[in-house]
Amino acid sequence: ALALYELAIAADPDFAMAHAARSRVLGAIAVQYAKAEELKPLYAASIAAARKAITLAPDRAEGHLALGFILFIVTFIVLSIARLMLRRLNKREGN
Repeated sequence: ALALYELAIAADPDFAMAHAARSRVLGAIAVQYAKAEELKPLYAASIAAARKAITLAPDRAEGHLALGFILFIVTFIVLSIARLMLRRLNKREGN
């Protein structure tokens, strides 16, 4: 799917819905298949694609939905890591 959206964008760089769909696919790849070292570039590319979709079609929901999805996922992961670090710190301190 990612390759097809990239072909659509190459054919029409102003195709906002293709940028939004590419964002969602990149986010799904990050969540479901990526290795740890692949996460940051996938999330960054997903956010950039969603923002491009919003820039091209600010009145369409698809770009906003894609951005909301990926920002939710990134926030969830960051908060999960913070909770894990706090638990480990508390265990070291005997709490």
